[in-house]
Amino acid sequence: MMIDAYVPSLLAELPRRAAQAMPGQQLYLLIDGVFLPGFYRRVGAVVPHDALALLFDVLPGSTDQVLAVSPFLVRYSADLPRLHVLLEQCSGWPMLSVIQTTETLPQLKTRLAVWCVIQADGQRFNFRFPDTRRLPGIFQALREEQRAQMAGPATRWSYVDRSGQWQELAVTGKALAAPGDKPELEMQQFGDMVGDSEPDEMLLRLSDRGRNWEFSLSQQHAVVLQALAIADSAGLETDLRLEWCEACLDDARQAAHPLSGERLARWRDAQVLT
Repeated sequence: MMIDAYVPSLLAELPRRAAQAMPGQQLYLLIDGVFLPGFYRRVGAVVPHDALALLFDVLPGSTDQVLAVSPFLVRYSADLPRLHVLLEQCSGWPMLSVIQTTETLPQLKTRLAVWCVIQADGQRFNFRFPDTRRLPGIFQALREEQRAQMAGPATRWSYVDRSGQWQELAVTGKALAAPGDKPELEMQQFGDMVGDSEPDEMLLRLSDRGRNWEFSLSQQHAVVLQALAIADSAGLETDLRLEWCEACLDDARQAAHPLSGERLARWRDAQVLT
C-alpha cells in the first residue's frame, strides 16, 4: 500500500455523481494499472466490451507486458455491481480518478493518451499523471493552456488523495484541443514535478531499510514533506537528507515543532560529532 485505505463512503459517491450528472455528461474512471498489473482484464470481464480503453495501446510496440501496466479508462455506470467489488481492490493504492465530461470514451482516450509520454530538455519521459500522488503536483505545474489541453471540456476531475478521500482538480471546462505531438514541458515545470516526488522517494528508501512507523502513510508523507522543506531552508547537505527524514519520523513532533529549524541545526551538529 502507498496511501491510506479508502474511507468507507468513497465508492458510494460514484452512483450519486452519475445520477447528478448533467445531460450529455458521462463519468469515466481513470485507473493506473501499474499498481495492480493485469487489473484491466478483470475490469474488462465485468463491463461492456466498449466501455474500457487502454491508454498505452497507441504506443509503438506495445506488448502484453506493457498493456498489463497501462492506465485505462472505464465508462462508469451505476448498474455494474461487480465493478464496485473490483474497485475495492484499489484501496490503499494511488490509482483511481473520476472524470466528468461531455467527451466520448474514444475522444477522452485520445486526449489523455497524448500525455502518457512528454518531452523535457530534448528527452522523453513517462508522464505519471494517473498516479494520484503525482496528479495534483503535475496539474499545478502545468500552464493554464496545458491544463485545458489535458482536461478538455471536463467539468469535474476528482482523485483519491493520500488520506483515502476524494479531492478535486481545479478544472474549468474550457476545452482546448489535445497537443498534436508529445507535450513539451519547460525544465522549471519538470523540476517542480521531480521535487514533488521526493518525499515518496525518501519513504521508499526508508522502507527498503526495513523501517516502518505506526502512524498512517498520509501522516508519514506529511512529516517527510515538512522535513524536506526545513532541510531546503537550512541548506542541509544532500547526503544527510534521508537521515534527517528518518529522524523526523522517529520523533514525528520534530518536523512540526515551531523550533524545528533550530532542531535541525542541533541534529546536524550531532551528526558531525558522531
